Amino acid sequence: MLRRFSRRSLRDELAVHQHLISRYSKFIDELHPMYQVLSWEQVAYVLNAQGDTQEFVTIRARVLRPDLQLIRFIFGCGWHQPAKFRSRIRIAVRNLTVGNIVGTSMTVTHSWLCDGKCDIIIHVPTPPKVGSEIRLLVIMDWPRKSAPLMANVADDFAFKFVQQDVKYVSYRVVLPRGFDAYHEPIGFDGDEDAFRIERSVAEDGRRQFFFEASNLPIMHRAGVKLELKGKDTLALRKLPMNVASSTP
Repeated sequence: MLRRFSRRSLRDELAVHQHLISRYSKFIDELHPMYQVLSWEQVAYVLNAQGDTQEFVTIRARVLRPDLQLIRFIFGCGWHQPAKFRSRIRIAVRNLTVGNIVGTSMTVTHSWLCDGKCDIIIHVPTPPKVGSEIRLLVIMDWPRKSAPLMANVADDFAFKFVQQDVKYVSYRVVLPRGFDAYHEPIGFDGDEDAFRIERSVAEDGRRQFFFEASNLPIMHRAGVKLELKGKDTLALRKLPMNVASSTP
């Protein structure tokens, strides 16, 4: 019993330290922006009916200050996950060299914010030259991340950047084999040139949805909302053509 209590104490102490790192990193990041995200390309593979998800995020950023020591990003899912799922998330970050060739790994710490979002801190061992570009690949294995979507609840796949406009963003969501979804835009009306959503079939036959935007404004949330097609699909096909044209 004493041994179990000791392990729990160590876990609690580690969680406190991770939270403090996140808190101070947030303060530094907001006080003196040290980098500017130029492009953000994210791909989410929903692996199964439980919503387990593997994501790959390719990021290009420009160095703004000579004392860049950390890079901070926040990721979230569409529901407040219990600790048993949060503890199983696996995050890795690697450098990308010229030609997007995968390079060495970087030290990463993360903690959970009060709203269930994951605060990821990437530690930079040597500050890069001001004006140079950093290319990163973030890999996340996230149990049940897309559980709301797979439970027939509308789920958002969207971005919002809080410090600068971002020149280019994209989000590709690939569903498990045999599943399809309704979709609608988030943050735009569907007719704007700077935003686009495409529904297609991937090479392996799985349904995928692709959102992209150019010059995404600061604090503007945009992306795609998905909801699995279910028993009502047949009924919707009987609606007038101008209503049912998006339900093949």
